[in-house]
Amino acid sequence: MEFSAVETEHKSLLQPYLFNNPFGICDFSFANLFIWQDVYKSRFTIHKNHFVAEARPFGGPPAYCFPLGEGGKKEIILDLKRHAESMGEQFRMASVTESMKEALDEMFPGEAQYLNPNNNCDYLYLSRELINLAGKKYSSKRNHINKFLMRYHNMFEYKNITDEILADCAALNEKWREEKGENYGDCAAVKKALDHWDALRLTGGALYIDGRIVAFTAGQPNNAQTYDIIIEKAVSGVEGAYAYINNAFARENCADYELINREEDMGLPELKKAKLSYCPFVLREKGVGIFKS
Repeated sequence: MEFSAVETEHKSLLQPYLFNNPFGICDFSFANLFIWQDVYKSRFTIHKNHFVAEARPFGGPPAYCFPLGEGGKKEIILDLKRHAESMGEQFRMASVTESMKEALDEMFPGEAQYLNPNNNCDYLYLSRELINLAGKKYSSKRNHINKFLMRYHNMFEYKNITDEILADCAALNEKWREEKGENYGDCAAVKKALDHWDALRLTGGALYIDGRIVAFTAGQPNNAQTYDIIIEKAVSGVEGAYAYINNAFARENCADYELINREEDMGLPELKKAKLSYCPFVLREKGVGIFKS
């Protein structure tokens, strides 16, 4: 079983497997596979007509994703288990959702232990709620947007991201990196996404005030029901910028999808607080399954 690095030219090969995933987690976004592989040391293979990814996050032991493809998964998982053990590694699976856990327990009863020490999960929202922001639970978001509109009503412009805007987005991302620190969060992954924008076929929106970019966001469909928000950045000091671009992008790009996946909180308390403030429809937990040798 040979694994390869993810390149942009693999999109046409992998997208049919990825887009037909029933789980709606950000791990199965082609753009995420590509832009995060330097961090997670992820690679892929097509094995018996199934997509499988292997990752070694931060130099740790390998972990494998749940296979994507038509037909039974037990044979594929047994092959992966033998592959890991042939390298002297205990077999483990990453980003195991509740539905994956149920399938694995049915195929391999009593063989796996499931752990999620960092409470890793994807935050999924009903798209209609992020578009309409109706009801008491979204009153603070409406207030932020109204304050933004009152202060900048004749000064701001929302634009769809085109090749001409990418340089402005890159400059904002670099400013963010300088403010937060060299190793903060996702700045390197965002740069990679911007550098390969057309090949990844991302869709995005940018917010300008007096001709200066103050926020941008981008994503792509995860499956037929779920749109995946991969990037969202805003400069500090512009009240309501995040709330406005979040709502504007949802209106412009996500109305045809039932769910919006705003991805993980990366273990950052301020990011967790922000994601919870949008009242997620579900927190889709993603644990690790460790199998007996």
